[in-house]
Amino acid sequence: MSNKKIFLIIYNQLFLIFGMLCLGINVIRCSAEPVRKILPYKSAMINYSEPIKFSIYLPESDDQTDKYPVLYLLHGQSQDEKIWDQMGIKEIADHLISTGSISPLVIVMPREEAYMEKISESDFGNRIFNELIPYVESNFPVLTDPASRAIGGISRGALWAQKIAFNHYGTFGLLGQHSLPAAVFSDYVIYRIYADSEGKIPLMKIRIDSGTEDPYLKGALAFSKQLADVKAPYTLVVEPGGHDPEYWKEHLEDYLIWYADNLKNPAND
Repeated sequence: MSNKKIFLIIYNQLFLIFGMLCLGINVIRCSAEPVRKILPYKSAMINYSEPIKFSIYLPESDDQTDKYPVLYLLHGQSQDEKIWDQMGIKEIADHLISTGSISPLVIVMPREEAYMEKISESDFGNRIFNELIPYVESNFPVLTDPASRAIGGISRGALWAQKIAFNHYGTFGLLGQHSLPAAVFSDYVIYRIYADSEGKIPLMKIRIDSGTEDPYLKGALAFSKQLADVKAPYTLVVEPGGHDPEYWKEHLEDYLIWYADNLKNPAND
């Protein structure tokens, strides 16, 4: 066999190997677009045989050993994870990171299939905590310190974020409540969570925001009062706008800046 043929065989094999690598998890680092992933196994939760679908945003990096803070963002009712694409989350995150306005972070955007189901009767929160988070932390370059992990959502997604964060208090360092329709827990439950964790678990930072024309503004104010009553740290922002994608799109940059500024990132220490 001639040297030329040997060279072509080796070259083709190397090209095939490289292509296979780029079609795997690493393609997300090379791609400029958020990549949609499906958990490649059946759920262990009763009554769920369908895998969790989610989109993920990974910042570009030349160092494959880099790890980043992670933000889980939950969509609202009658939506899916594509709402974040439609509001320009990739372009906003790219711009903020490239200009040095924020440090790089990973953003995970899962889909709630049964978004018409009552939250009290749904296992979506359990699936996020028991399945999605462990999967992300095993397969993507994210930090696992609670202070480097955030969860937030819009509308129904804010309800879910609150329920998950408080049911597993200490798992997240940040909670974002964007257009929260109502307080999820009773005053007593909130009091007990903070009383039981005092001195044991670092306080979770919370941002609540709502539009002045939001018909559910009272829900956001009720939750902020619960936090004030137990002297929990929180930020309340009420600005012009309603309960709609236009309001969320207008403030999405503010959301990402708040998360990135408050998430722990050892690279910045």
